[in-house]
Amino acid sequence: MNNASSAAGPLVGPMEAIVTWVYRGPHLFSHLPMSRIRLGLGALDGTASDILT
Repeated sequence: MNNASSAAGPLVGPMEAIVTWVYRGPHLFSHLPMSRIRLGLGALDGTASDILT
């Protein structure tokens, strides 16, 4: 079931990946490569996370 509304109201715009990084080789927490993604939250930017459902 896809529910596009939350306690803050309906979502206005989609999230987008602003920057992505891929780190090759092992790192501190695992022996697998790690991906890091910075998201632009769009309409959710500035909304407190405790009211999202």
